[in-house]
Amino acid sequence: MFNFLSYNPYRIIGVPSNAGLKKIQKNLSVFKAFSKIGKQQKSDYDLACFNFSEIDRRQEVMESVESKILLDENKIKYSLYWFTDSNAYDSVALKSLFDSNSEKAEQIWNKSTKGKKIGKKNISSFNNYSSLLLFNELNYSKNDQLNKTNNSIDSIRKALNIKIDLINSEFFNEFCQLNGSSKKIDSNGMKSFLAESILDILKKNYNDKDLAKLSRGLNESLSTLILIKISEKPIQELNTIIAGFNRKLESNSDKSSKNISSKQGLDIGIELVKETKNKIEDLRSLMGAESFQFKDICNKLANLIIDCGIAYWNSTQDTSYTKKYLDNYKYALTIASNHKTKERANSIIKHSNEVETNSVCKICNCEEKSTHVRVKMYRMNYGNSYSYFPDGGYKLETCESCANKINIQGYLTFILTLIPWCFYIFFFDILATIQGNPFPIFKWIRRQIRKIWYKPLVVKDPTIKKLNNEGYKLGMP
Repeated sequence: MFNFLSYNPYRIIGVPSNAGLKKIQKNLSVFKAFSKIGKQQKSDYDLACFNFSEIDRRQEVMESVESKILLDENKIKYSLYWFTDSNAYDSVALKSLFDSNSEKAEQIWNKSTKGKKIGKKNISSFNNYSSLLLFNELNYSKNDQLNKTNNSIDSIRKALNIKIDLINSEFFNEFCQLNGSSKKIDSNGMKSFLAESILDILKKNYNDKDLAKLSRGLNESLSTLILIKISEKPIQELNTIIAGFNRKLESNSDKSSKNISSKQGLDIGIELVKETKNKIEDLRSLMGAESFQFKDICNKLANLIIDCGIAYWNSTQDTSYTKKYLDNYKYALTIASNHKTKERANSIIKHSNEVETNSVCKICNCEEKSTHVRVKMYRMNYGNSYSYFPDGGYKLETCESCANKINIQGYLTFILTLIPWCFYIFFFDILATIQGNPFPIFKWIRRQIRKIWYKPLVVKDPTIKKLNNEGYKLGMP
């Protein structure tokens, strides 16, 4: 197992990362000799000024440590987490570290790199400075855990940005050669290594939210690599949930229907939102709303939420479902990112609002339609003919209470018509009664009472109001 901090092979061997083979072999021989007699020889590169774990130079450790830096790629990996003695600044700064004066070493490397571009002669100083910034944040547990304060996170972020800039620089190949590599090392592979290795280190005491916080302000490529790594598990979990609910919707769908149709769609959609909402928010806090992976998973979820609602509507035509599901459609719109999904969400929200509006009784505008009444209406045409609504009149859909009011008003107009009509017949139109034609005056009186009692109630309905404006009158001619 690789260990890049306390058990870095260069630290155990007691050499800088650019040490020659002779120096490495010499130190190995010395340490092995001391180990055989039960003693452990110290080295300047133990670097007691940092909170490293206690050094281990037992015989078995020394026998295995050399093999870890045989491969060129491994030399560079361990070099990125160690010090190189390549120029005067490096030598003076390292001497300060040997004297446990990390502050002076930091000042030297800061001075040698501040405001300067990475070049062939100073590339080692950039790496050394970033390593020092990292090692300064080792906490007192001496278990290769890094501090988590805001200042510590800033320092770790600075160190990582320097290292990624070094890998991206045109002089990275020179850095590799300086540290003993005889072949060209792939910079993209080394960037992936840096992201993976720092995550392994940080995960000892950093949670995903801490890692996401650290990634903000990092070099974009490194930040992306880290975010991809820490989001792999939550994204996989969300994809599994979405796939499971999609299968559930399909298995409960009406196979004979051309369009997606399921009586269980409403419950499936509500459960889907409930199970994923917090997970989506957690993922947003990790990756940020602009992350491609986050947008992709959100669009998948939004489309499935919409599918569940549509499936229920296609199956039931239940106008009351909007009260239970409209918020889910609106939630789908808030998480959708691409134009097509947003357009789809807006369309179904508009449809749901229309369904909800049409399902409300237009007489009272508060209760849902649950029944209907027939309203007789006619319109006179040319040639003394007229148009009317068959089957007892126009079908006016209303709530139960408004239907009762309309029916009662209809009965009352009849009753209230009888009183003046009887009075009129008895006192003024006995002749018409005798002749057997008393009804014209009855109809006229009823029309007037309708205008007062009945018409103001039913014309609240937009369709009846429209028909009235088109020349239709209540009753029959």
